[in-house]
Amino acid sequence: MSIPDDLKAAQGAWSGESRLQLREEPIRIPPSRASVTLVASGKFLAVRYDWVFEGTVRRA
Repeated sequence: MSIPDDLKAAQGAWSGESRLQLREEPIRIPPSRASVTLVASGKFLAVRYDWVFEGTVRRA
């Protein structure tokens, strides 16, 4: 199975805001970044992202 063209077109670096609401606390809107790249000779698409929670950068 190949990667659809619309997903291939999403390659690159992205930035924006994430939204997090924990119970009754106010909504937090920290910065977030993502990268989308083709890997393994173009057979797979890797999505990596990070966000900030309580002043610490978290990565996935």
